[in-house]
Amino acid sequence: MHTLVKQFVKSQISDVEWKHRLITAAQYYEDLAVTSQSLWDYLDARDLYFDADEFNQAGEIVANATEYLHRWGLIEFVLRLNREAELTAGGSVKAAAINHLGIILTGLGDYDGALQQYERSLEMYRELGNKAGAARSLWGLGMIFDNRGDYDQGLMKYEEGLKILRELGDKTGIAGLLHQIGTIYQKRGDLDQALEMYQESLKIKREGGDKSGIAKSLHQVGMVYQQRGDYDKALELYEESLKLLRELGNKSGIAISLHAVGMVYEDRGDYDRALEMYEESLDMLRELGDKSGIAISLHQVGNIYYQHGDYDRALEQYQESLKIARELGDRLGIAGSLHQVGNIYYQNGDYDQALEMYTESLEIERELGDKSGIANTLGQIGRVYEERRQYKEALTDYLIAASIFAELGSPVLTTAQACIADLQKTLGKKKFEKLYDEVVAELEQGGANE
Repeated sequence: MHTLVKQFVKSQISDVEWKHRLITAAQYYEDLAVTSQSLWDYLDARDLYFDADEFNQAGEIVANATEYLHRWGLIEFVLRLNREAELTAGGSVKAAAINHLGIILTGLGDYDGALQQYERSLEMYRELGNKAGAARSLWGLGMIFDNRGDYDQGLMKYEEGLKILRELGDKTGIAGLLHQIGTIYQKRGDLDQALEMYQESLKIKREGGDKSGIAKSLHQVGMVYQQRGDYDKALELYEESLKLLRELGNKSGIAISLHAVGMVYEDRGDYDRALEMYEESLDMLRELGDKSGIAISLHQVGNIYYQHGDYDRALEQYQESLKIARELGDRLGIAGSLHQVGNIYYQNGDYDQALEMYTESLEIERELGDKSGIANTLGQIGRVYEERRQYKEALTDYLIAASIFAELGSPVLTTAQACIADLQKTLGKKKFEKLYDEVVAELEQGGANE
Protein backbone atom coordinates (compact mmCIF):
# COMPACT_ATOMS: atom_id res chain seq x y z
CA MET A 1 0.00 0.00 0.00
CA HIS A 2 1.40 3.40 -0.99
CA THR A 3 2.38 5.62 1.95
CA LEU A 4 -0.02 8.43 0.98
CA VAL A 5 -2.91 5.99 0.63
CA LYS A 6 -2.08 4.47 4.03
CA GLN A 7 -2.02 7.90 5.62
CA PHE A 8 -5.40 8.81 4.09
CA VAL A 9 -7.10 5.56 5.13
CA LYS A 10 -5.67 5.83 8.65
CA SER A 11 -7.08 9.34 9.02
CA GLN A 12 -10.60 8.11 8.20
CA ILE A 13 -10.89 5.31 10.78
CA SER A 14 -10.22 4.62 14.47
CA ASP A 15 -6.86 3.33 15.70
CA VAL A 16 -8.44 0.00 16.63
CA GLU A 17 -9.91 -0.44 13.15
CA TRP A 18 -6.62 0.63 11.55
CA LYS A 19 -4.70 -1.98 13.52
CA HIS A 20 -7.24 -4.65 12.58
CA ARG A 21 -6.85 -3.78 8.87
CA LEU A 22 -3.07 -3.89 9.10
CA ILE A 23 -3.16 -7.35 10.70
CA THR A 24 -5.66 -8.59 8.11
CA ALA A 25 -3.41 -7.30 5.33
CA ALA A 26 -0.37 -8.90 6.97
CA GLN A 27 -2.16 -12.26 7.13
CA TYR A 28 -3.09 -11.89 3.47
CA TYR A 29 0.58 -11.40 2.49
CA GLU A 30 1.63 -14.33 4.67
CA ASP A 31 -0.86 -16.57 2.83
CA LEU A 32 0.22 -15.09 -0.51
CA ALA A 33 3.87 -15.88 0.26
CA VAL A 34 2.97 -19.56 0.67
CA THR A 35 1.61 -19.76 -2.88
CA SER A 36 3.97 -17.24 -4.54
CA GLN A 37 7.05 -18.57 -2.73
CA SER A 38 8.21 -14.95 -2.68
CA LEU A 39 10.28 -13.80 0.27
CA TRP A 40 9.26 -10.23 -0.54
CA ASP A 41 5.57 -11.01 0.01
CA TYR A 42 6.57 -12.48 3.36
CA LEU A 43 8.53 -9.34 4.21
CA ASP A 44 5.55 -7.18 3.23
CA ALA A 45 3.65 -9.09 5.93
CA ARG A 46 6.47 -8.27 8.35
CA ASP A 47 6.17 -4.54 7.62
CA LEU A 48 2.42 -4.61 8.17
CA TYR A 49 2.74 -6.49 11.48
CA PHE A 50 5.41 -4.01 12.52
CA ASP A 51 3.14 -1.03 11.69
CA ALA A 52 0.40 -2.71 13.73
CA ASP A 53 2.76 -2.94 16.73
CA GLU A 54 2.65 -6.74 16.52
CA PHE A 55 6.38 -6.83 17.05
CA ASN A 56 6.83 -10.49 17.93
CA GLN A 57 5.04 -11.63 14.78
CA ALA A 58 7.12 -9.19 12.74
CA GLY A 59 10.25 -10.48 14.47
CA GLU A 60 9.39 -14.12 13.75
CA ILE A 61 9.22 -13.32 10.04
CA VAL A 62 12.62 -11.61 10.26
CA ALA A 63 14.04 -14.68 12.02
CA ASN A 64 12.76 -16.94 9.24
CA ALA A 65 13.99 -14.63 6.45
CA THR A 66 17.43 -13.76 7.84
CA GLU A 67 19.34 -16.74 6.45
CA TYR A 68 18.12 -16.03 2.90
CA LEU A 69 18.76 -12.28 3.06
CA HIS A 70 22.23 -12.87 4.49
CA ARG A 71 23.00 -15.51 1.87
CA TRP A 72 21.96 -13.10 -0.90
CA GLY A 73 24.34 -10.47 0.39
CA LEU A 74 21.68 -7.95 1.54
CA ILE A 75 23.75 -7.16 4.63
CA GLU A 76 22.58 -3.64 5.52
CA PHE A 77 18.94 -4.62 5.04
CA VAL A 78 19.12 -7.74 7.19
CA LEU A 79 21.08 -5.86 9.88
CA ARG A 80 18.37 -3.20 10.06
CA LEU A 81 15.55 -5.74 10.31
CA ASN A 82 17.25 -7.65 13.14
CA ARG A 83 18.14 -4.47 15.03
CA GLU A 84 14.49 -3.40 14.85
CA ALA A 85 13.42 -6.85 16.09
CA GLU A 86 15.94 -6.64 18.93
CA LEU A 87 14.54 -3.29 20.03
CA THR A 88 10.84 -4.13 19.72
CA ALA A 89 10.27 -7.88 20.18
CA GLY A 90 10.42 -9.90 23.39
CA GLY A 91 11.26 -13.37 24.65
CA SER A 92 12.78 -15.91 22.28
CA VAL A 93 12.07 -13.67 19.27
CA LYS A 94 14.25 -10.95 20.75
CA ALA A 95 16.95 -13.50 21.65
CA ALA A 96 16.87 -14.86 18.07
CA ALA A 97 17.35 -11.36 16.65
CA ILE A 98 20.36 -10.81 18.94
CA ASN A 99 21.82 -14.18 17.90
CA HIS A 100 21.31 -13.31 14.23
CA LEU A 101 23.13 -10.02 14.77
CA GLY A 102 26.02 -12.11 16.08
CA ILE A 103 25.99 -14.23 12.90
CA ILE A 104 25.93 -11.16 10.64
CA LEU A 105 28.70 -9.38 12.56
CA THR A 106 30.80 -12.56 12.43
CA GLY A 107 30.51 -12.50 8.64
CA LEU A 108 31.59 -8.85 8.64
CA GLY A 109 34.62 -9.70 10.76
CA ASP A 110 33.45 -7.75 13.81
CA TYR A 111 34.32 -10.53 16.25
CA ASP A 112 34.14 -8.34 19.35
CA GLY A 113 30.64 -7.18 18.42
CA ALA A 114 29.57 -10.71 17.52
CA LEU A 115 30.91 -12.12 20.79
CA GLN A 116 28.88 -9.58 22.73
CA GLN A 117 25.68 -10.48 20.84
CA TYR A 118 26.17 -14.25 21.27
CA GLU A 119 26.77 -13.85 25.02
CA ARG A 120 23.63 -11.72 25.33
CA SER A 121 21.50 -14.21 23.40
CA LEU A 122 22.91 -17.16 25.38
CA GLU A 123 21.99 -15.48 28.64
CA MET A 124 18.46 -14.75 27.40
CA TYR A 125 17.90 -18.25 26.05
CA ARG A 126 19.06 -19.79 29.34
CA GLU A 127 16.73 -17.52 31.32
CA LEU A 128 13.87 -18.59 29.03
CA GLY A 129 14.77 -22.28 29.31
CA ASN A 130 15.18 -22.40 25.52
CA LYS A 131 17.75 -25.17 25.04
CA ALA A 132 17.73 -25.07 21.24
CA GLY A 133 18.43 -21.34 21.30
CA ALA A 134 21.21 -21.77 23.86
CA ALA A 135 22.84 -24.37 21.58
CA ARG A 136 22.75 -21.90 18.66
CA SER A 137 24.43 -19.22 20.79
CA LEU A 138 27.10 -21.67 21.95
CA TRP A 139 27.67 -22.54 18.29
CA GLY A 140 28.21 -18.86 17.51
CA LEU A 141 30.59 -18.41 20.42
CA GLY A 142 32.52 -21.47 19.26
CA MET A 143 32.93 -19.93 15.81
CA ILE A 144 34.36 -16.71 17.27
CA PHE A 145 36.98 -18.59 19.30
CA ASP A 146 37.63 -20.88 16.32
CA ASN A 147 38.15 -17.93 13.94
CA ARG A 148 40.51 -16.30 16.42
CA GLY A 149 42.57 -19.46 16.68
CA ASP A 150 41.56 -20.33 20.25
CA TYR A 151 40.75 -23.92 19.35
CA ASP A 152 40.44 -25.24 22.89
CA GLN A 153 37.72 -22.70 23.74
CA GLY A 154 36.10 -23.17 20.33
CA LEU A 155 35.95 -26.95 20.73
CA MET A 156 34.55 -26.60 24.25
CA LYS A 157 31.68 -24.37 23.05
CA TYR A 158 30.93 -26.61 20.06
CA GLU A 159 30.84 -29.75 22.20
CA GLU A 160 28.63 -28.07 24.81
CA GLY A 161 26.22 -27.10 22.04
CA LEU A 162 26.41 -30.56 20.45
CA LYS A 163 25.51 -32.23 23.75
CA ILE A 164 22.32 -30.13 23.96
CA LEU A 165 21.38 -30.83 20.34
CA ARG A 166 21.85 -34.59 20.81
CA GLU A 167 19.52 -34.42 23.83
CA LEU A 168 16.96 -32.59 21.66
CA GLY A 169 17.39 -34.97 18.70
CA ASP A 170 18.06 -31.98 16.41
CA LYS A 171 19.69 -33.74 13.46
CA THR A 172 20.24 -30.58 11.44
CA GLY A 173 22.01 -28.93 14.35
CA ILE A 174 24.02 -32.06 15.13
CA ALA A 175 25.25 -32.19 11.52
CA GLY A 176 26.24 -28.53 11.63
CA LEU A 177 28.23 -28.80 14.84
CA LEU A 178 29.94 -32.04 13.78
CA HIS A 179 31.10 -30.07 10.74
CA GLN A 180 32.48 -27.25 12.91
CA ILE A 181 34.29 -29.69 15.20
CA GLY A 182 35.79 -31.23 12.07
CA THR A 183 37.23 -27.85 11.04
CA ILE A 184 39.10 -27.58 14.34
CA TYR A 185 40.62 -31.05 13.94
CA GLN A 186 41.57 -30.11 10.38
CA LYS A 187 43.28 -26.88 11.45
CA ARG A 188 45.22 -28.86 14.04
CA GLY A 189 46.37 -31.27 11.34
CA ASP A 190 44.33 -34.28 12.55
CA LEU A 191 42.94 -35.08 9.11
CA ASP A 192 41.61 -38.55 9.97
CA GLN A 193 39.52 -37.18 12.85
CA ALA A 194 38.38 -34.23 10.72
CA LEU A 195 37.28 -36.53 7.89
CA GLU A 196 35.34 -38.69 10.35
CA MET A 197 33.42 -35.63 11.61
CA TYR A 198 32.71 -34.33 8.08
CA GLN A 199 31.48 -37.69 6.81
CA GLU A 200 29.16 -38.18 9.80
CA SER A 201 27.84 -34.66 9.20
CA LEU A 202 27.45 -35.25 5.45
CA LYS A 203 25.49 -38.48 6.03
CA ILE A 204 22.93 -36.66 8.19
CA LYS A 205 22.65 -33.80 5.67
CA ARG A 206 22.09 -36.19 2.75
CA GLU A 207 19.37 -37.99 4.73
CA GLY A 208 17.66 -34.65 5.36
CA GLY A 209 18.11 -33.31 1.82
CA ASP A 210 19.96 -30.25 3.17
CA LYS A 211 21.58 -28.92 -0.05
CA SER A 212 23.31 -26.00 1.63
CA GLY A 213 24.76 -28.26 4.32
CA ILE A 214 25.77 -30.91 1.78
CA ALA A 215 27.65 -28.25 -0.22
CA LYS A 216 29.48 -27.09 2.90
CA SER A 217 30.53 -30.62 3.88
CA LEU A 218 31.64 -31.52 0.37
CA HIS A 219 33.82 -28.42 0.40
CA GLN A 220 35.53 -29.38 3.66
CA VAL A 221 36.06 -33.00 2.60
CA GLY A 222 37.62 -31.56 -0.56
CA MET A 223 40.02 -29.56 1.60
CA VAL A 224 41.13 -32.72 3.40
CA TYR A 225 41.88 -34.46 0.11
CA GLN A 226 43.72 -31.36 -1.10
CA GLN A 227 45.88 -31.37 2.05
CA ARG A 228 46.67 -35.01 1.33
CA GLY A 229 47.72 -34.13 -2.22
CA ASP A 230 44.80 -35.83 -4.01
CA TYR A 231 44.00 -32.81 -6.19
CA ASP A 232 41.71 -34.62 -8.64
CA LYS A 233 39.42 -35.80 -5.82
CA ALA A 234 39.54 -32.37 -4.17
CA LEU A 235 38.58 -30.59 -7.39
CA GLU A 236 35.74 -33.05 -7.99
CA LEU A 237 34.30 -32.33 -4.52
CA TYR A 238 34.73 -28.55 -4.83
CA GLU A 239 32.94 -28.49 -8.16
CA GLU A 240 30.09 -30.62 -6.80
CA SER A 241 29.80 -28.17 -3.90
CA LEU A 242 29.96 -25.15 -6.23
CA LYS A 243 27.16 -26.53 -8.39
CA LEU A 244 24.84 -26.82 -5.38
CA LEU A 245 25.76 -23.34 -4.12
CA ARG A 246 25.01 -21.78 -7.52
CA GLU A 247 21.61 -23.50 -7.51
CA LEU A 248 20.95 -21.99 -4.07
CA GLY A 249 22.25 -18.52 -5.01
CA ASN A 250 24.59 -18.62 -2.00
CA LYS A 251 27.07 -15.84 -2.85
CA SER A 252 29.20 -16.32 0.24
CA GLY A 253 29.49 -20.06 -0.36
CA ILE A 254 30.23 -19.55 -4.07
CA ALA A 255 33.07 -17.15 -3.19
CA ILE A 256 34.56 -19.67 -0.75
CA SER A 257 34.34 -22.52 -3.29
CA LEU A 258 35.90 -20.41 -6.06
CA HIS A 259 38.75 -19.68 -3.68
CA ALA A 260 39.20 -23.39 -2.96
CA VAL A 261 39.22 -24.28 -6.66
CA GLY A 262 41.88 -21.58 -7.09
CA MET A 263 44.00 -23.26 -4.41
CA VAL A 264 43.90 -26.57 -6.30
CA TYR A 265 45.05 -24.86 -9.49
CA GLU A 266 47.79 -23.12 -7.48
CA ASP A 267 48.95 -26.44 -6.00
CA ARG A 268 49.04 -27.85 -9.54
CA GLY A 269 51.15 -24.91 -10.75
CA ASP A 270 48.44 -23.42 -13.00
CA TYR A 271 48.90 -19.92 -11.56
CA ASP A 272 46.96 -18.00 -14.21
CA ARG A 273 43.86 -20.10 -13.66
CA ALA A 274 44.32 -19.85 -9.90
CA LEU A 275 44.56 -16.05 -10.06
CA GLU A 276 41.36 -15.94 -12.11
CA MET A 277 39.51 -17.92 -9.41
CA TYR A 278 40.93 -15.84 -6.55
CA GLU A 279 40.03 -12.54 -8.16
CA GLU A 280 36.47 -13.68 -8.93
CA SER A 281 36.15 -14.81 -5.31
CA LEU A 282 37.67 -11.56 -4.01
CA ASP A 283 35.20 -9.44 -6.00
CA MET A 284 32.27 -11.31 -4.43
CA LEU A 285 33.73 -11.11 -0.93
CA ARG A 286 34.24 -7.34 -1.24
CA GLU A 287 30.63 -7.03 -2.37
CA LEU A 288 29.52 -9.02 0.70
CA GLY A 289 31.79 -7.07 3.05
CA ASP A 290 33.34 -10.34 4.28
CA LYS A 291 36.59 -9.09 5.84
CA SER A 292 37.82 -12.52 6.88
CA GLY A 293 37.30 -13.89 3.37
CA ILE A 294 38.91 -10.80 1.81
CA ALA A 295 42.03 -11.30 3.95
CA ILE A 296 42.30 -14.97 2.91
CA SER A 297 41.86 -14.18 -0.79
CA LEU A 298 44.38 -11.33 -0.68
CA HIS A 299 46.84 -13.79 0.86
CA GLN A 300 46.33 -16.26 -1.97
CA VAL A 301 46.60 -13.55 -4.65
CA GLY A 302 49.89 -12.64 -2.98
CA ASN A 303 50.99 -16.27 -3.37
CA ILE A 304 50.43 -16.10 -7.13
CA TYR A 305 52.50 -12.93 -7.50
CA TYR A 306 55.14 -14.61 -5.33
CA GLN A 307 55.23 -17.64 -7.63
CA HIS A 308 55.61 -15.27 -10.61
CA GLY A 309 58.57 -13.60 -8.89
CA ASP A 310 56.74 -10.28 -8.55
CA TYR A 311 57.76 -9.82 -4.91
CA ASP A 312 56.73 -6.18 -4.61
CA ARG A 313 53.12 -6.92 -5.59
CA ALA A 314 53.11 -10.06 -3.46
CA LEU A 315 54.31 -8.10 -0.42
CA GLU A 316 51.57 -5.53 -0.99
CA GLN A 317 48.88 -8.27 -0.94
CA TYR A 318 50.34 -10.00 2.12
CA GLN A 319 50.59 -6.78 4.10
CA GLU A 320 47.00 -5.82 3.27
CA SER A 321 45.89 -9.31 4.33
CA LEU A 322 47.97 -9.08 7.52
CA LYS A 323 46.43 -5.72 8.39
CA ILE A 324 42.89 -7.14 8.16
CA ALA A 325 43.85 -10.29 10.07
CA ARG A 326 45.26 -8.16 12.90
CA GLU A 327 42.05 -6.06 12.96
CA LEU A 328 39.99 -9.25 13.23
CA GLY A 329 42.22 -10.91 15.79
CA ASP A 330 42.58 -13.81 13.33
CA ARG A 331 45.72 -15.44 14.72
CA LEU A 332 45.88 -18.18 12.09
CA GLY A 333 45.67 -15.53 9.36
CA ILE A 334 48.31 -13.41 11.08
CA ALA A 335 50.68 -16.39 11.28
CA GLY A 336 50.14 -17.26 7.61
CA SER A 337 50.77 -13.71 6.40
CA LEU A 338 53.85 -13.30 8.60
CA HIS A 339 55.22 -16.53 7.11
CA GLN A 340 54.72 -15.27 3.57
CA VAL A 341 56.22 -11.86 4.32
CA GLY A 342 59.20 -13.82 5.68
CA ASN A 343 59.42 -15.64 2.34
CA ILE A 344 59.69 -12.30 0.51
CA TYR A 345 62.55 -11.18 2.76
CA TYR A 346 64.20 -14.57 2.26
CA GLN A 347 64.01 -14.25 -1.52
CA ASN A 348 65.47 -10.73 -1.29
CA GLY A 349 68.38 -12.04 0.81
CA ASP A 350 67.35 -10.21 3.98
CA TYR A 351 67.78 -13.22 6.26
CA ASP A 352 67.57 -11.32 9.56
CA GLN A 353 64.19 -9.86 8.66
CA ALA A 354 63.01 -13.20 7.28
CA LEU A 355 63.96 -14.99 10.50
CA GLU A 356 62.12 -12.37 12.54
CA MET A 357 58.91 -12.94 10.53
CA TYR A 358 59.20 -16.73 10.65
CA THR A 359 59.86 -16.74 14.39
CA GLU A 360 56.78 -14.60 15.10
CA SER A 361 54.70 -16.85 12.85
CA LEU A 362 56.04 -20.01 14.52
CA GLU A 363 55.21 -18.72 17.98
CA ILE A 364 51.55 -18.24 17.00
CA GLU A 365 51.37 -21.62 15.23
CA ARG A 366 52.69 -23.37 18.34
CA GLU A 367 50.13 -21.60 20.51
CA LEU A 368 47.39 -22.72 18.12
CA GLY A 369 48.65 -26.28 17.80
CA ASP A 370 48.79 -25.81 14.00
CA LYS A 371 51.04 -28.75 13.10
CA SER A 372 51.11 -28.12 9.37
CA GLY A 373 51.98 -24.46 9.90
CA ILE A 374 54.70 -25.36 12.43
CA ALA A 375 56.30 -27.79 9.97
CA ASN A 376 56.18 -25.31 7.06
CA THR A 377 57.70 -22.52 9.12
CA LEU A 378 60.42 -24.74 10.61
CA GLY A 379 61.33 -25.76 7.07
CA GLN A 380 61.74 -22.11 6.07
CA ILE A 381 63.76 -21.30 9.21
CA GLY A 382 65.99 -24.24 8.30
CA ARG A 383 66.63 -22.67 4.89
CA VAL A 384 67.65 -19.39 6.56
CA TYR A 385 70.09 -21.25 8.80
CA GLU A 386 71.47 -23.11 5.80
CA GLU A 387 72.10 -19.84 3.97
CA ARG A 388 73.92 -18.63 7.09
CA ARG A 389 75.97 -21.86 7.15
CA GLN A 390 74.44 -22.78 10.51
CA TYR A 391 74.10 -26.36 9.33
CA LYS A 392 73.31 -28.00 12.65
CA GLU A 393 70.35 -25.67 13.26
CA ALA A 394 69.20 -26.14 9.66
CA LEU A 395 69.25 -29.94 9.86
CA THR A 396 67.46 -29.89 13.21
CA ASP A 397 64.58 -27.88 11.78
CA TYR A 398 64.43 -29.94 8.57
CA LEU A 399 64.19 -33.19 10.54
CA ILE A 400 61.48 -31.89 12.88
CA ALA A 401 59.51 -30.55 9.89
CA ALA A 402 59.86 -33.86 8.04
CA SER A 403 58.65 -35.86 11.05
CA ILE A 404 55.56 -33.65 11.38
CA PHE A 405 54.78 -33.90 7.65
CA ALA A 406 55.14 -37.69 7.86
CA GLU A 407 52.78 -37.79 10.85
CA LEU A 408 50.21 -35.71 8.90
CA GLY A 409 50.58 -37.75 5.71
CA SER A 410 51.35 -34.47 3.93
CA PRO A 411 52.73 -34.40 0.35
CA VAL A 412 55.04 -31.58 1.52
CA LEU A 413 57.15 -34.31 3.17
CA THR A 414 59.00 -34.72 -0.15
CA THR A 415 60.05 -31.03 -0.01
CA ALA A 416 61.51 -31.47 3.49
CA GLN A 417 63.30 -34.64 2.37
CA ALA A 418 64.72 -32.76 -0.63
CA CYS A 419 66.08 -30.06 1.71
CA ILE A 420 67.82 -32.73 3.79
CA ALA A 421 69.24 -34.37 0.64
CA ASP A 422 70.53 -31.00 -0.64
CA LEU A 423 72.21 -30.34 2.69
CA GLN A 424 73.94 -33.72 2.45
CA LYS A 425 75.31 -32.73 -0.98
CA THR A 426 76.53 -29.43 0.45
CA LEU A 427 78.33 -31.02 3.41
CA GLY A 428 79.45 -34.25 1.82
CA LYS A 429 78.41 -37.70 3.00
CA LYS A 430 80.87 -38.18 5.86
CA LYS A 431 80.38 -34.75 7.44
CA PHE A 432 76.61 -34.97 6.99
CA GLU A 433 76.36 -38.40 8.64
CA LYS A 434 78.31 -37.18 11.65
CA LEU A 435 76.10 -34.11 11.98
CA TYR A 436 72.96 -36.22 11.43
CA ASP A 437 73.88 -38.61 14.28
CA GLU A 438 74.58 -35.67 16.57
CA VAL A 439 71.27 -33.92 15.79
CA VAL A 440 69.18 -37.09 16.08
CA ALA A 441 70.78 -37.90 19.45
CA GLU A 442 69.97 -34.41 20.73
CA LEU A 443 66.39 -34.62 19.46
CA GLU A 444 65.89 -38.00 21.10
CA GLN A 445 67.40 -36.70 24.34
CA GLY A 446 65.12 -33.67 24.18
CA GLY A 447 62.08 -35.89 23.65
CA ALA A 448 63.08 -38.07 26.59
CA ASN A 449 63.29 -35.02 28.81
CA GLU A 450 59.82 -33.72 27.92
